[in-house]
Amino acid sequence: MSKKDSRITNLIEKSHSIAVICGLSGESTVPVGIAIASYIEDVYGRKSDIYYSGDFSIVNSELFSQADIKSKFMQKSLKISIDFSNTDIKTVDYYKDGDSKLVLEVSPIVDKFENDRVSFDVVGAHYDLIIAIGLSELSDLGDFYSKNEVVFEKAEIINIDNSPKNKNYGSLNIVDFSASSISLLIFSKFLEWGYIPSKKASKSLLVGLSN
Repeated sequence: MSKKDSRITNLIEKSHSIAVICGLSGESTVPVGIAIASYIEDVYGRKSDIYYSGDFSIVNSELFSQADIKSKFMQKSLKISIDFSNTDIKTVDYYKDGDSKLVLEVSPIVDKFENDRVSFDVVGAHYDLIIAIGLSELSDLGDFYSKNEVVFEKAEIINIDNSPKNKNYGSLNIVDFSASSISLLIFSKFLEWGYIPSKKASKSLLVGLSN
């Protein structure tokens, strides 16, 4: 039976959405990213999104059949919802009013149309827990970080790395300079936590250990 690490457990169980971000050395970070995502699903029953923004050609092609690996966050958008019950809407138009205003025009509506029947929400990338794999600092991600800095700032960070250059920037830092690879580091942590890797996690770690 798996023994949950209390520090990780606290962060995972209070989170609503989890992203696993793999460093640009994809041949070593992507296998660990897949293994970590498998661990989270197996032990905590939680899904997570895996991201890698580097050169896909250096990543073992077998890994792409193991998991859905995304290269960028979903672009944010504004979603407007209208409760049109008891209203027979026939047209929905929009137009620009001046340089900075967009007008949405819906017709016809009932005479007494309450404002609270219109709501809006911002949809897109939003994570409250980010697991960073093989990153000495988040800025090592280049444009992926600079273009999404707000997403990172709003999230708790679990920092997993074996580099002596690591800045210990995480809410939780799992950093071991003595580990010869990140795959070996996380494999040893799995043993420590009593987690027997699933078939997917095992295959991914074997790929990482062979690099």
